Amino acid sequence: MEKRRPSIITIYISIGIVALIIAIILIVSGLKKGKNIDETSKMDRIKSIAGEENIVVDSEGNKLNSSSNMLSAREVDGFVFDNFDISTSSGVSTISFEIYNPNEEDVKLGEYELKVLDGAGNTIGRITDNAGTIDGLSRKEVSLNIKGDIANLTDIEIKKIVYENM
Repeated sequence: MEKRRPSIITIYISIGIVALIIAIILIVSGLKKGKNIDETSKMDRIKSIAGEENIVVDSEGNKLNSSSNMLSAREVDGFVFDNFDISTSSGVSTISFEIYNPNEEDVKLGEYELKVLDGAGNTIGRITDNAGTIDGLSRKEVSLNIKGDIANLTDIEIKKIVYENM
């Protein structure tokens, strides 16, 4: 019995099918990696704060922060941060607040950092955001989502991030 050699067309078709399968596997694995990066970049992750000293629970089971420190406005680089609202639902916390520009002209705030503090004044985590330019005599509403339960936070420190020229 004589063995037949495969034709050149059969060899090319086999190579093409193998290459197609490898390409599909690489594309699918690349999409999964991209989704994971995108998911984690949308939300900062902060260690949860234990206890319930500064928490009230609403009728829907959401934890709301009741710290008296969160009622005070904070001035950062000529801007006023106020109207803070911190809540947690299903392990995701939301910090909402307003930034007010008391100047008559449009001013760029740029990047700023919020330090989340526990009852002992320890920094639990940092959140950064970019406010860009805020119109004169206007307010900008900000809402930041964080993975972790920080409803029991005691206070927040805010500072503008300034990059030094090298």
